[in-house]
Amino acid sequence: MPALVMLAMAVFAPLVLGQEPEEELDDVTIETLMKPYKCSDKVQVGDTIRIRHDGFWQGSKIDSDDGPLEIRVGARHVLEGMERGLVGQCIDEVRLVTIPPQLAYDHPEMNFGAGRKPVPEGSTVAYRMKVVYIAPRPGSFAYLMAPVQEFLEGHYITLCCIVIGFGLWYYQSYTAEKAQKVKKRNKMISTIKKATKKKQ
Repeated sequence: MPALVMLAMAVFAPLVLGQEPEEELDDVTIETLMKPYKCSDKVQVGDTIRIRHDGFWQGSKIDSDDGPLEIRVGARHVLEGMERGLVGQCIDEVRLVTIPPQLAYDHPEMNFGAGRKPVPEGSTVAYRMKVVYIAPRPGSFAYLMAPVQEFLEGHYITLCCIVIGFGLWYYQSYTAEKAQKVKKRNKMISTIKKATKKKQ
């Protein structure tokens, strides 16, 4: 019985004194802002991906990119809270991830040095993130075909010129061959007509 009384006092005492019980924020909060019509793949830990992102603190922008940022999820290239918020995200999906201090700029691995941290201690931040690319995973068909795709993309103009050149050559060859057949046919008809006139 005394144990129950102690438990009740621990829960309700802060309310009686006008204080709210402290809530531990041990994970991120994810809000989906835009979901693609089709989701063919989702981010996994260990994936190499490219993202667009903007970071906010109390309504002010504290971080943004100049172009797609390439990271490996789980390698701490970005905030741990950002990585947690990216797991399970589809290509072209946009998420707003609210990150508690211990998973953001108060994380033990975040060594900014004196006066270089972009937000005060204990700050919760929010990141708007969009996944634009997920690299093929080792062992997958897409991974095996990646060098071929890279070659095609790198030589796109050259390949187009080759295809166009081959098409023109084929068209000219086909036209010349067709003209030759018509010429032979006309010659044969002319020969038959001449032979017919001689018999008459």
